[in-house]
Amino acid sequence: KVALFGEVIEDPERQEKFTRAVFKSEEAKILLTIPHYPEVKYGDILEIEGKLREPENFSDFDWKDYLAKDNIYFELFLPEILSRREGGGFWLKRALFKTKHVFLDNLAKVLPEPEAAFMAGLTAGERSGFPRSLSEDFRKGGVIHIVVLSGYNVSIIADNVIRTVGISVYLSAATGVRLVGNDLSSSGAVPLYMDGGATLAPLTEYGGAVLKTEAAAAAVPPL
Repeated sequence: KVALFGEVIEDPERQEKFTRAVFKSEEAKILLTIPHYPEVKYGDILEIEGKLREPENFSDFDWKDYLAKDNIYFELFLPEILSRREGGGFWLKRALFKTKHVFLDNLAKVLPEPEAAFMAGLTAGERSGFPRSLSEDFRKGGVIHIVVLSGYNVSIIADNVIRTVGISVYLSAATGVRLVGNDLSSSGAVPLYMDGGATLAPLTEYGGAVLKTEAAAAAVPPL
């Protein structure tokens, strides 16, 4: 067993039985497989203990290479969480993820399943609640990209806005938030009564892509 101290650097992905979280220590980036509770969030600073292992490929999927593209070369399955505290990570990214989850909770309240899971994937790129049977139907129909890429497409819009409006990262982010929020509402992707904070949830995708760290934010090039 090894004891590690580090931080959750991405929004954890809740799956059917477990939650997956990308954890970064001084030594390496590690994919954690942990129970749903206690809940772990982006920015949580953890002290964990467990047995490191290298990823193993599935029969029909190169899982090892899939993780390696993100510089993840180790996994920890059900590590013991010795301590946890909040407040790490970039504050704006934390806020965006929080808004995303409020949005997803609202979707679950106003839409039945699987419509709620579909809209979560369409607007926020969220796949954790997507039923496996529905996912297979989409794959067979050749339209799974609608769900997988839609949230990412929103992130591309916001990323371009941030890079174009080169006054400051905060003003650029605010402008991108408003433009994409308007785009989602006007297109009907999100009902008008959800406009405002709820429609900002898809922007957690560009928060992850553009605002990974404060240094990355400061490095946004001006016009």
